Amino acid sequence: MTKNTICLWFNHNAEEAAQFYAATFPDSRVGAVHRAPADFPGGKQGDALVVEFTVAGIPCIGLNGGPAFPHTVAFSFQIATDDQAETDGYWNAIVGNGGRESECGWCQDKWGLSWQITPRALTEAMAKGGDIAKRHAGLLPDDANGRARAVAWTFAALDTVEPPIWDFAIAKIIDGDKVWFKERRSILEVRVSARLGELSNRLGDADWLGGAFNAGDLLMVTVLRRFNGSNLLDEYPNLSAFVARGETRPAFKRAFDAQLAVFTGRPPGG
Repeated sequence: MTKNTICLWFNHNAEEAAQFYAATFPDSRVGAVHRAPADFPGGKQGDALVVEFTVAGIPCIGLNGGPAFPHTVAFSFQIATDDQAETDGYWNAIVGNGGRESECGWCQDKWGLSWQITPRALTEAMAKGGDIAKRHAGLLPDDANGRARAVAWTFAALDTVEPPIWDFAIAKIIDGDKVWFKERRSILEVRVSARLGELSNRLGDADWLGGAFNAGDLLMVTVLRRFNGSNLLDEYPNLSAFVARGETRPAFKRAFDAQLAVFTGRPPGG
């Protein structure tokens, strides 16, 4: 056994889960399976008690402890992918094997473990945006209060406003042709509208969310641009104007060019 190992609690199905992970992800395998030597309360001789396995190079132990402690999204595996085919392959394997889609582009497998199947290009694009914020004065203000506001709105954009928008966008792509999508769409639109209404009320008549334009505004504009080509922002003219203002900012153009460069392989402005 390695020195550092993740211990995961399962409801008597750790061996099944470990076999699935070994068959799905590279650098994954099932190791030793420790079985009950005799019948015991809640189980019988030969039942798997502890399963040693590796997921994408990460050593784990599956403890068959029963239903007392189910998995939650507080823990997740993040798998970095190099292209869309690899992303779709892992996603479809998890969801198609009794799993389900979750919020913010995550999914859960049939045993309740959460997975972030994350394209490297997306991570690199986010890093590019952070570098731009650090290099350009004002996007992350020097004063403590200004920086705190910028950081708070950055988290609000990514953790509060984006998840329902992302779910809506993914559902249109994956389930848009399903007969039941119309009903699901209405549910998703209610969630999106709730977030947009809160954001619209917070912005009010101001030009920017935190006073002067900062990194939080930059990311919020990026998130809201997902609605380009739809009518979901029509009810919120102040948010539509906010996005239009943001798109004219030099900082936004630099960030957009940097993100685009990750996907095209050409340097910004090239």
